[in-house]
Amino acid sequence: MILDIIEQLRSTTKRTEKEQILSQHKDNELFKKVLKATYDSSINYWIKKIPEYEFVDDNLTLDVAINNLIVVIASRQKTGNEAIQYVKDMLYTLTAQDAKVLELIIQRDLDCGIGIKSINKVFGKDFIKDFSTLYMRCSTFDEKRFEKLKKDSGSFIVQEKMDGLFANVIYVGSEIDVVSRNGKRIELFENRPELFEGIKKQLNELSEYGMFKDDIVLNGELLIFDTESESLLSREEGNGILNSKNKEWKSSFEIHYVVWDIMNHESFLKGKWEVPYIERYRFLKCQFEYVSPISLVESKICSDMKEVDLMFNEVVEKGGEGVIIKSMNVIWKSGTSTQQLKYKKEIDCELEVTNVLNGKTGKLKGTPAIFECQSADGKVIVNVGSGMTDKFRKELEANPDSFIGRIVTVRFFGLQKAKNSETWSLYLPRLIEVRNDKDEADTLEKIQELIEMKSRFK
Repeated sequence: MILDIIEQLRSTTKRTEKEQILSQHKDNELFKKVLKATYDSSINYWIKKIPEYEFVDDNLTLDVAINNLIVVIASRQKTGNEAIQYVKDMLYTLTAQDAKVLELIIQRDLDCGIGIKSINKVFGKDFIKDFSTLYMRCSTFDEKRFEKLKKDSGSFIVQEKMDGLFANVIYVGSEIDVVSRNGKRIELFENRPELFEGIKKQLNELSEYGMFKDDIVLNGELLIFDTESESLLSREEGNGILNSKNKEWKSSFEIHYVVWDIMNHESFLKGKWEVPYIERYRFLKCQFEYVSPISLVESKICSDMKEVDLMFNEVVEKGGEGVIIKSMNVIWKSGTSTQQLKYKKEIDCELEVTNVLNGKTGKLKGTPAIFECQSADGKVIVNVGSGMTDKFRKELEANPDSFIGRIVTVRFFGLQKAKNSETWSLYLPRLIEVRNDKDEADTLEKIQELIEMKSRFK
């Protein structure tokens, strides 16, 4: 039974043991179909909540149910209430175990601690397309890259670097999906889709006016605005709410989505759209500059470094972390682009939690209190305990193993050579957040690049 395999995977927190379990079922065709139906980013079921149902019969097999889900629901032969009823009819004619598996497939997560990286390691490099590759990263700033960008497009666009939660808003057939960089549905959207009705309404209105010729994907960041304090929540607090099933949602909160790019859905899935950024920017400016809840990121057209520094200082003075410099001509292409440069003040890196250690002194003695973290290449190893709130420590104490293997953002002041070791450590590391939207840590080389960029501001 497929659910038994999933339970096996849930029984361990170690990635190597999960991969061994996957290997044991490498020739199970139904299990392979379940993995593809769950994690393939080109498939979307457009159902945000599992309908309530009661078991009536068990004459439908999981294999047939998955086929029906893809052919009828993913291809949008049935939509809206008709699609929900169709799924409900399938659920109550499966066995209880198979119905649970179908629920997990629809929710796009088997909830057993595996990711596409581990799946492809066992089943083959291209077994499932990695959604996290459908993302255009910035290069870190240096003078040579900037001069080349400037030569390429003359003037360029400078935009505030946002400090929220990255999200793709996928708009297909008047329905939206809100997913993270790695393709997982944002938790708050999964559990409270009604909070995103403003975004859906805004896109539907534009569609009715003929503004979209194709299905589209927007790139931007989600933020939470508190109307009571008339301010945005901090990154840590806002992202914590967006990434949680259980955090309290206050009546004074509003979802805001700050957008900086757009492409058609088909090109997005192919990883490339050859429309110059100036055209994409002009469209976004026309549709989203002075509206909400979707609004255009603060942007200026600049022609030299003096103008960049002026905007950078304005952003920093109001509490921002930096700016992005973009060529007018840059196309949207997944991967790292040298035609958009990250220019920021803080040094943040992404590390993987490899162990949870107990505190040794004071009130934390004997309780889980420290993350042992390392870079993707294992060349940076550091213990991180600072930055954890009392509330977070309670979550850590309740289930420390659930954090092993996860990616965290760590803020620091510099690299330092570890004593009696070939590895490096971070100077004054502080935990910023657990990243549910990432599943790969930075390398030493990447961290060194970030530090080099930081020195540009001294």
